[in-house]
Amino acid sequence: LGQDYLWNRVATATGMALLGLLIGAGLIRAGRRAGREAQAVHALSGRNLAPVAVQFVGWGEGPAWTVRDEFGNAFTWPVRKRDTPMLLDPARGLVLALREAPGTPVFPLDEKLRLVDLTAGERGRVRAAHAGAVANANPR
Repeated sequence: LGQDYLWNRVATATGMALLGLLIGAGLIRAGRRAGREAQAVHALSGRNLAPVAVQFVGWGEGPAWTVRDEFGNAFTWPVRKRDTPMLLDPARGLVLALREAPGTPVFPLDEKLRLVDLTAGERGRVRAAHAGAVANANPR
């Protein structure tokens, strides 16, 4: 009785094994990507970072923001879909970012400053600097 359906069972077992391998490979890939992103964030953690204007290139995978610094280096950072970059000059596509020194990776800031851990004083200074930069970029 079982031999009539033997090839169906073999095909099902093969398909399920292949599906399991694909899911496993996807999980490994996602884990490695998350590890690289966490390592990049950890590298900037606890450092004295300076504000810098960078060019917003667009949305990357996952979702993520891709920005380009004044040297032409592109950096991609993971964000949530509802996050919006802190615009300095919408006409030129400039957003506010932080970095340690010229040539080092830049970290773009979101409008609500959820992506960084700041004290109340630091948060106020960033907002004041942002308001001043926007006022200077858009004279009306």
